Amino acid sequence: MTSLSKCYLLINLLLVVGFIVFRVARFVIAKLRLKPSYQSLTRSAQIIMLASLFIPLILALVPEKKMPRLKFEAVRPAVEALTKSHLQAIGSKRHAPIPLDAQADRLNGFSLRTVLTYIDTALTQPARLTCLILLLIGVLAMLTRLTKNVSQLQTMLSEGMVIRRLRKTIVLVSDAVSIPFSTLVGFKAYTVIPTGLLNDSKDVRLAIRHEFQHHRQFDTAWALLIEFWVCLFYANPIIYLWKKEITELQEFSCDEALIGQRGVPSHDYGSCLIRVAEAALGKRQMLVGTACMAAATKNPRYLKSFLRRRIEMFNVHESSRRAKSVAVLVGALSVIVTGAVAFGAQQVLRSSSKNLPNAGTALFDANVQSIAEEVLTKAVRDFKAKAGFVLVSDPETGRLLAAANVSTVPTTGGKAWSLAYQLEPASVMKGLTAASAVEDGLTTFEDSFDCENGSYMYGHNLLHDWKAFDHLSTADTVVHSSNICGVKIAARLGSEGLAKSIHNFGFGVGGTTQGFPQAIAGDVPTTDQLSEEEYVALIGTGYTLQGEFSVTPLEMVQAYGAIANGGKLMKPLRANDPDSAATVVRRVLSESTAQGMKSVLQRVVQDGTGRPAQSQVYTTAGKTGTAYTPGAPGHRTLGGERSIASFAGFAPVENPRLAVYVGIIEPTNRKNRQPMGSEHAAPVFREVIERVLQQQGVAPDKK
Repeated sequence: MTSLSKCYLLINLLLVVGFIVFRVARFVIAKLRLKPSYQSLTRSAQIIMLASLFIPLILALVPEKKMPRLKFEAVRPAVEALTKSHLQAIGSKRHAPIPLDAQADRLNGFSLRTVLTYIDTALTQPARLTCLILLLIGVLAMLTRLTKNVSQLQTMLSEGMVIRRLRKTIVLVSDAVSIPFSTLVGFKAYTVIPTGLLNDSKDVRLAIRHEFQHHRQFDTAWALLIEFWVCLFYANPIIYLWKKEITELQEFSCDEALIGQRGVPSHDYGSCLIRVAEAALGKRQMLVGTACMAAATKNPRYLKSFLRRRIEMFNVHESSRRAKSVAVLVGALSVIVTGAVAFGAQQVLRSSSKNLPNAGTALFDANVQSIAEEVLTKAVRDFKAKAGFVLVSDPETGRLLAAANVSTVPTTGGKAWSLAYQLEPASVMKGLTAASAVEDGLTTFEDSFDCENGSYMYGHNLLHDWKAFDHLSTADTVVHSSNICGVKIAARLGSEGLAKSIHNFGFGVGGTTQGFPQAIAGDVPTTDQLSEEEYVALIGTGYTLQGEFSVTPLEMVQAYGAIANGGKLMKPLRANDPDSAATVVRRVLSESTAQGMKSVLQRVVQDGTGRPAQSQVYTTAGKTGTAYTPGAPGHRTLGGERSIASFAGFAPVENPRLAVYVGIIEPTNRKNRQPMGSEHAAPVFREVIERVLQQQGVAPDKK
């Protein structure tokens, strides 16, 4: 959906929300027997309508980076139930918070974002164009009708007889109308009196005073404005209810002002009103862009009811400061609610636009795809998992050879949904963070860090490690996946350095997924969305307890492919693209840093958390991860607990031919039903590597 269409949709939504809130508030006021000022109620209703129109326009103009983010937090239960590779607690001696909206969106996988994504996916480009054309035709038809009606009104005014000019208002008498009305046409104010009312001079004076009050309250300008809004939002039934509501309030406000403030006798005014209302019964509808003393309508029952309520108001009317404050409070609360809904909806609309898959169809190597699907299907079954994915890439060219995905529950996104799947990178990110810190000269692979024996206060947050380490080098931090030492390495980069690292490795909008068919980008928070300590502790180690940091499998396999090929980030290619299309996006690591990182990742497989990824045929390297994804929209379609075992790596180590990223979603074969990157993802990586390399005829390099 385009920004314009989203803004139009949001305005329609706010018109509905604002009207409901306003009507509920009036109902509550009536039950409490409060008597608000009708003038204040009118202004409140008008402000709500203006807010419904301008808030979306203002939000659309504000750059996303400058938009504040609301954090609704709920306590995550049982931190101890998380896998050992997780950050066990963040927050001053309390469990770590997660976004509350993630919990709400678990209901049947439903959310506004999901609906919008589904609509964008389901509607083809011709269908969207057809809907847009039909909408524009309707708007143009309504505007043409409005122009015609205004032209007829101008003709009527030109044929009327001017009887006086009071200030800037022209008073006319016309035999073409049966009820008095006021209007604003061509920047001139008019008050029109029907000839049938001239028999009683008192009625003429009261009618003129009533219509002048409409001009004082700017009701005539509002009459034209609402007619224009009706043209723009003609398909929204609430706009007609708003028109009726404000028209009624304007009449009550005029009655209130004339009787309560300008000393008009209620008996005389009521008698005049009844006679005008009787004349209005003969009219089918009001003239466009006018404010009438007695609204014409097709429904005489409604007219009688409206007239009765106005007469009753004469008897109960009270004018007090307290009465006015009630209406002001109603308006303020309604605008606040409308603004809050607008802000929340705008966040969802902007977020949904980032989660739309790129156009086109991804093509893969049939042999590699078949092997990956076979291995993955067996793993999902054996691990009793909800789903899983395996992406296989050629690190030298960036060519994506396979994107296998298997699910035991309904999903959206088509056959290649893993290309549009967002997840928390978790400990897999530690390898990239360490590589960036070494590349920037902020540490070396041999530097030693104090791991605080498993407990560390960083900023205002208490961090726990999965194991009580004493001291670890930079290399050993990656090998043994220490959270605390990982945070200390990330702290040397700082939030700005981390943001630069994430961008360099191709994550987020404008990264490696840009333009690749069926893929989307991850969601990378800016440095101003989190405090320095939160950004370093969470983003640097790959966790998303706050900040909505997510990656996609394609981004991750390309990032690890950059380490494998000597430090060059490659643009992903489809399987049928020629080698000549291979494009280096940028160099992210020097050859020496990349070589050192390859050795570290090989040690992960030999001595660290990734031992099950060892092959008897080929040398392998990589990093385990166990992800918890509180805010991943794609995963909501899978339901259940958000837990993913992952492994990213490559082989053979010295001359990498394949980069592979594996994710097993919610495996339940273990007693504690928790995923483990080493247990669930690493073996899948090993089997895919062995079978694909053998199928490609790559000679074994394992001694």
